[in-house]
Amino acid sequence: MAGMRSRLAARLGTPRGLSAVAFVAAVLVWYAVRAATGNSLTVRDIPVDVLAPAGMEAAATRPVDVVFLGSKDDLRVLYRDAITVTLDLRARTETGAVTVGWKSLRVNAPGSARVEAIRPATLQVRLEKALEPTVEGGAEAGGAGDGALPAWRQAFGG
Repeated sequence: MAGMRSRLAARLGTPRGLSAVAFVAAVLVWYAVRAATGNSLTVRDIPVDVLAPAGMEAAATRPVDVVFLGSKDDLRVLYRDAITVTLDLRARTETGAVTVGWKSLRVNAPGSARVEAIRPATLQVRLEKALEPTVEGGAEAGGAGDGALPAWRQAFGG
């Protein structure tokens, strides 16, 4: 038994033996890290905020589901109201339908959990020219031209 221990110690002292020990240690550490951070959580129905270019507006988009990976402590702080999903289209100049992949979306969430996926994988957004607000009736919309205050000024003490 003592001879076998000495032979094992002699073999582990060689470069090949040290490589084998390092490989076994790396596999054990990998499994430990994977077990600690391999938990997943899907947060459903998160609205997407679209940043449209000046003079344009984005039609309503579908909400998305975000899949997070992390430790149990990282996932514990995630809930729908604390997560924002943003799509920045301010660099676009033309109107029409735009299809983007989930990598184009920016997810802002508390904690250090990482985003694994966003479902659906693609999102379609329609950019349209923004409508200019118009005022019906001109300057005398609230009175008869006799110097009376408009109704909204009367109501709010104007």
